[in-house]
Amino acid sequence: MTEKNIIKAKGRPMLYWEGKTAQLNIEYYPAQEKEVYGDKESIDFNKIFWGDNFQVLSHLLKEYRGKINLIYIDPPFDSKADYVKNIQFKGQKIKGLEQNLFEEKQYSDIRWKDEYLQFMYERLLLLRELLSDNGSIYLHCDYHKSHHLRCLMDEVFGEENFINEVVWGYHTGMRVESYWNRKHDTLLVYWKTKDFIFNAQYEERIYPFKPSMQSDWGATIEEILNKDWIPTGIFKSKLLCRDVWDISQVFNMSNEYSAYPTQKPEALLERIIKASSNPSDIVMDCFMGSGTTCAVAQKLGRRWIGCDINTGAINTTIKRLTNIIEGQEDNLKSDSNLFSDEKINTPLAFKVYNVNEYNLFKNKDEGIQTYKSILMESYWVEAVRWYFDGKMSSSYVKIIDPNRILSKKDVEEVIKHIQEQQEEYIYTNSPLKYYDIELICSGKELDIEVFIKKHNTTNCIIKVKDILIEKEGLIFKEKPTVETGVSIDKNQLKISIKDFISPVLMKKLELENKNKSEKVIIEDYKQIIDSVAIDVDYDWKLFNAEIIDNPWKKEVVKWEYEWAYTTKWNQTVAIKIIDILGEELFETYDVVVK
Repeated sequence: MTEKNIIKAKGRPMLYWEGKTAQLNIEYYPAQEKEVYGDKESIDFNKIFWGDNFQVLSHLLKEYRGKINLIYIDPPFDSKADYVKNIQFKGQKIKGLEQNLFEEKQYSDIRWKDEYLQFMYERLLLLRELLSDNGSIYLHCDYHKSHHLRCLMDEVFGEENFINEVVWGYHTGMRVESYWNRKHDTLLVYWKTKDFIFNAQYEERIYPFKPSMQSDWGATIEEILNKDWIPTGIFKSKLLCRDVWDISQVFNMSNEYSAYPTQKPEALLERIIKASSNPSDIVMDCFMGSGTTCAVAQKLGRRWIGCDINTGAINTTIKRLTNIIEGQEDNLKSDSNLFSDEKINTPLAFKVYNVNEYNLFKNKDEGIQTYKSILMESYWVEAVRWYFDGKMSSSYVKIIDPNRILSKKDVEEVIKHIQEQQEEYIYTNSPLKYYDIELICSGKELDIEVFIKKHNTTNCIIKVKDILIEKEGLIFKEKPTVETGVSIDKNQLKISIKDFISPVLMKKLELENKNKSEKVIIEDYKQIIDSVAIDVDYDWKLFNAEIIDNPWKKEVVKWEYEWAYTTKWNQTVAIKIIDILGEELFETYDVVVK
């Protein structure tokens, strides 16, 4: 079975919604390693992925199909407010549109019922492929969508594989008197097969009387404190956990509090992970949020994979995990046996990757090599050291420099090379067959295929793969560019911003506009600039802006700035421009003050 084959759900009562499809367009997106934390000499690493979890899960199929022992997900609840990061264009209107919101994708494209159900359905199908035969999946939800999600889980995992519906009750939060207070969430629990892992868990109960063999009634501390009476005698005992859990929410004075809006308590995840996994098992959370699943898995000696599209979630989780690992390393130094399970079963290190939106911000040569390696992995091309960059099946592959389009000159050079070494391109002798040649490019001359057909006199078939068409969802980050005017007359500095281009924003806007009848068009470059900061005497150590232009939402930045120097000296002017996506441009200019 290849990574692109996703088994359809079995026939059973199913939900229907507009646009429902199980025919997933599975595209493999390579992972670009960005950072490493903890023991950098570790032979293994836990993993955090930044990106759309559909693309991340598609990526994970290559290595982790059928290998994830426990999946916990806390997806958006379709509450019309979850995971939304609104990107506001500057100014009053864009091409006559009063509503000038551009939503940076943070699971915010699932605002309506049909879209939400398809969003969840696609991800559940991938999660089923990743789950091991002894694995379980816990889906965390609330009253908004628990009934729909139960139907989806039945369809994808099979109603015969439903284990239980766990109720998590709590007493914190808003209190209302006009309806029953909503003080519980639901955990839908399914197994992959009947060989699933389960370790019985116990909870301490408090009794107002000495329990007998016939009585199993007890109360938690929280229940006792909420009673109008105080028992005269208290007896403690441990009982098997029920499917109703009394676990407090995370208070803002708690040590584990991270200020992340959807943070779940560690006690909740501890019970789940202990019950449904063993040391060294792999635990995954692809709606990672504040990183509670990863944090608890690290503490309990499980390997883990976390994923989120929100950069705030990534940063919060990194900080949380580094603190935990530092504590584990300190304890290992003081007592080598204290964390022996963790030392054996989970690495004291993790790596951070991004899937899609690849960063090429290095020098030109390194940037091109990064670009080539990402495309080769995306197309499943095996690298070779030769005239061509790689090989796949019966084809040789050449990747064209991303800074230009495929030209006729490129094709002429390839044809000339093959003609000079024709025998090197024989694939089989009997029958005689030659390798195909595939040219992967980012844009091409319009008549390039006609040119190839006319001038290719070799025995090799030459094909063109344009990633702008074939892999339009693939995003390579490019630095924003700016056109400025910097001049000085004696001691008077004048700076003007004449144009500003953000390639990442333009690419996202292009994808956003693709299926819309009314396109959003940016006519004024100032509408995509969030702020401008200028350091008029930059010392190459600390950026300290004397000029700051950070307008309100309905205003745009100025396009001209002035500054009068009080001393005569050669100065470096540094300009920092941040666009509405948070992409930063930093440029320096030397001026002579007379």
